[in-house]
Amino acid sequence: MIDINYILKHLDITKTFIIFILSSGIIQISPIKINPYSRFVKWIGDVACASTREDINKLFDKMDRVEVKQAETESKLNTSIAILQTNLSNIEKVNKENEIKNIRRQILLFYEDLRSGEDKPLDSFHSILADIDEYKKYCEENPDFKNGYTANAVEIIRQKALLEMKQ
Repeated sequence: MIDINYILKHLDITKTFIIFILSSGIIQISPIKINPYSRFVKWIGDVACASTREDINKLFDKMDRVEVKQAETESKLNTSIAILQTNLSNIEKVNKENEIKNIRRQILLFYEDLRSGEDKPLDSFHSILADIDEYKKYCEENPDFKNGYTANAVEIIRQKALLEMKQ
């Protein structure tokens, strides 16, 4: 066996101090830490969670595909809405044109009634004059609308209306 007393007697103080410092851990020379338990636990965790990780990755892939489909659907909906708005605008324009054509027919019918000698009440004159104003306004705002059918009729209706209002 090693006799410690023998070693201490033959060493000088400097050597003893250096051995003491090195053995006490005050100066450490790059310790290598190997923890076999943490490696084992990590491996077990990886094995146990592998299927869960695969499932999560599959879910993320599905979410990506859903987002792409959603963007495609949103684009199609926006296109459809734009088409519907254009169609609605066209329908409104045609409807307004038909309304104005009906007003024109009423003006011409009122004129024909006056020409044939039919008496009209004052309220009818007020109504037809309002229709004439709406008709003229539409014609001014829509120069492409065919006009000119009512110029003579409007003039005669206005003259008769003035006569009726004076009475």
